[in-house]
Amino acid sequence: MSFRIKIESLLLALVILLCVSFNQNGIFAQNNVIGKFPKSYITALNELQEKYPNWHFVADFVPLTFEESLNMQDDLFVKLTNKQYNSWRSMRKGCYDWNKNKFISTNDGTFFGASREVIAYYLDPRNFLDEDNIFIFLDHSFENNTISVKGIENFVKGTFLSGIISDSNDEYSGRSYSEVIFDAAQKTNVNPLILASTILNLNGNNGSELTNGFKVKNKKVYNFYKFYSIGNTATEILYNAANFAYSQGWTTQSKAIISGAYKYFNDFSHLDNNTYYYQNFNVFDIDGRVFQISQNIEEAVNYTKILHRFYKNINDTKLVFHIPVFDSLPSSNSPLPSKTTSLNNYYLNNLEGYMLTPSFNRYVYEYSMISRGEERVYIDLPDGAKLVGNDTFSLNRENNVIKITVKSQTGFTQAYSLKIYSYKNGTLTVVNGPHNKIITGDTNGDEKVTLVDLANIRLHLLNINILKNDDFICADTNCDGKITTTDLENVKLHLLNLKLLN
Repeated sequence: MSFRIKIESLLLALVILLCVSFNQNGIFAQNNVIGKFPKSYITALNELQEKYPNWHFVADFVPLTFEESLNMQDDLFVKLTNKQYNSWRSMRKGCYDWNKNKFISTNDGTFFGASREVIAYYLDPRNFLDEDNIFIFLDHSFENNTISVKGIENFVKGTFLSGIISDSNDEYSGRSYSEVIFDAAQKTNVNPLILASTILNLNGNNGSELTNGFKVKNKKVYNFYKFYSIGNTATEILYNAANFAYSQGWTTQSKAIISGAYKYFNDFSHLDNNTYYYQNFNVFDIDGRVFQISQNIEEAVNYTKILHRFYKNINDTKLVFHIPVFDSLPSSNSPLPSKTTSLNNYYLNNLEGYMLTPSFNRYVYEYSMISRGEERVYIDLPDGAKLVGNDTFSLNRENNVIKITVKSQTGFTQAYSLKIYSYKNGTLTVVNGPHNKIITGDTNGDEKVTLVDLANIRLHLLNINILKNDDFICADTNCDGKITTTDLENVKLHLLNLKLLN
């Protein structure tokens, strides 16, 4: 009898333990998924799981850190924005003309390089763990899917895809686009709603010249997925896509839909690009950009809007979502920059310091220099930008590292790092604004070394006219932190062309 009581007590304790675990960790504790996602994912995923118990979330571990992946995307025109907000546009190398103070456009002037901060927002998976946006992670496969032709018809209702194929030369003549899409999905194992969503997002609800038929060499061709829509102008893009369709023999709408679905599968869905997110950011490729379908930074999110409207009221559908998990994610979600006309300019116009190497370049963020004890660094901030943090730094004898951080007009920052070797303990002051060029031996700031400078050093040594600040630094020709007869002799030798100071 006592043995039975012990067994019952053990079972009761186990039930209590499971309940506590469930209450603390939520739905994920039940299927042991909680340990696969970082803590910053869990709350949002638990809420989705509770509302949609048949949804399954898979953690895909990315081999690169978030910063490494971001660096690969933050390059020239890899990612674009068509927004008119200056705050979303990049001023990185190649995206901004500093001479003309003008953004450089691409694609017939409609797109601009997306800023690093905008890219970071769309790259950060945590920004899309809600029922409106989660579909950027939806697995595109059709296996075990329950979508029927009727379901496709409901999905495309009110769009050109709700119509009938009328071309008598098309083997699907008299049948609906939904039937063609369903057959394409069955043949390729790509979710038919993904195919329909892609077609509608690329061509609009009313279709386009590539879905209605575009003549190439007197033959009508179709390209529903707009493969090879590349070029610098709208006309060039259209002709490239049409010529590709001609080369594939897509002379009927059903051929373009079904054969295009095969290409879609072969190019993307059977690889690591089986979600809209991965088609936008191929984070598993070592290059990070191979097989990325779109340059438009917002495209993945735009594609999912119609999917959300369809699925949000269907709680019993089994769906799989592949969500990337980066190593070393930022401590909080990457924010979306505000939509303003302000520039996102945190690039210094100039940086000057004693023995600064390499020569200043606004896109180079690490430098070395020498300090003679009391030293100044001169910077030129962009209009509207601010210096963040200290403008004065204590220097220890020998090696020091300081950071000059610039905050842009939109609130984002860029740090310039200085490795400083100091001959003695001292202070470095960061000065913003115009100044005379620092030339060794020039004690009056006229940017040349003359007999006046020789006289100024002599007067300093006689305690008649004490040199200060930059004048002192320039007079200290041997960088020993003091002005002596050695400096007087060095200036004299310079004037005699026997020992040049600069």
